[in-house]
Amino acid sequence: MRTMREVMSGMVFKFKSLPSSYYNLGEAAAFAMLALGEDAPGDVKKLWRTWVTVGRVSFEFDGVTYVIPEGFMTDFSSVPRLFRWLVSPVGQPHQVAGVVHDFLYSSGAVTRKQADAAFKAAAAAAGSPSLRAALMYRAIRLGGWFAWRNNRAKLLALGSRWRFVD
Repeated sequence: MRTMREVMSGMVFKFKSLPSSYYNLGEAAAFAMLALGEDAPGDVKKLWRTWVTVGRVSFEFDGVTYVIPEGFMTDFSSVPRLFRWLVSPVGQPHQVAGVVHDFLYSSGAVTRKQADAAFKAAAAAAGSPSLRAALMYRAIRLGGWFAWRNNRAKLLALGSRWRFVD
């Protein structure tokens, strides 16, 4: 297994395609329920934190090309409220880095360190200032273990956890 320094120094990250846009799942569900005359479900709050890609995302990371098909569900970046004045969970240019990170965490295709490093590299490739990308990377390294552990448990119990909307 390579060290983090080796992963970061030899890592190549390049976007090949980006989604044309995103839509909010909560907003789409609210409009659909209004049209049908139905009440919102009790867990609707989670839907408002979920976004869906319109168009695919493809990227090359460490010599491997990954494709995230259209309809992938993401929360972009899970930023604690305390730090949202500094970094918005849905802000450009780093939101596509959140899509990449969510995909890698839910796919099991790479290690946690590699997924976190891919977030930093994707944020930089998308135009995020290097200091902001570095701060977000440190935050992910500190707090990402919880999501990684939950995704790993679900991956082992249920298999691949692809999240898509048709």
